Amino acid sequence: MIPGLLLAACSSQQPQPQAPAHTCDADAQAQSEACRRWITALPAGMDTHWHMIGRVAIVSGAHSGNARIEWQQQDAQHYQVLLSAPLTRQSWQLSVGGGEAVIRGLPEGARHGTDAAALLHAATGWDIPLRAMPYWLRGRPAPDMAVSQYRFAADGRLLGLMQNGWNIEFSPGAQWPSRIHAIQGENRVRLVVDKWSAAQ
Repeated sequence: MIPGLLLAACSSQQPQPQAPAHTCDADAQAQSEACRRWITALPAGMDTHWHMIGRVAIVSGAHSGNARIEWQQQDAQHYQVLLSAPLTRQSWQLSVGGGEAVIRGLPEGARHGTDAAALLHAATGWDIPLRAMPYWLRGRPAPDMAVSQYRFAADGRLLGLMQNGWNIEFSPGAQWPSRIHAIQGENRVRLVVDKWSAAQ
């Protein structure tokens, strides 16, 4: 397990007030005209070649921690995540691409696998939906995962959704989300974005 991460900084950040959300059921027959229009207008596919810097707090049952995070997305199959704990000066790097994932920075050395989420869980105890995160970070639902509910602002901005058992809330920024909060049972991921930029 990864030692030395303490849940603190992100959990102390209070979310900014948002406009009241309009709830839209995923069942097309139960949707209003506005819901159908907003859902249809959601971006499709994945944004690529982007870089995000922020802070993340994670709770997965008895395992919790907080860290600085850098996420660099090259394309749909290749990305790299760097986690660093300032207090302990430890850092871990997860690299995914070509059907393989590797996490470095563990006391026992690098670990390799084909399932990035399972690899991260084995190393840290954290249950994080890595396959969906590149989409959620950009404020949109992940494809090929069931959505049961959408929540929109009056202007059509997506404020949240329930997907694949996760309840996700977005705090809109100037262009991309500034905060993301995802909950599934005992699993919680709270992320504060400090900077968006193009991938290096």
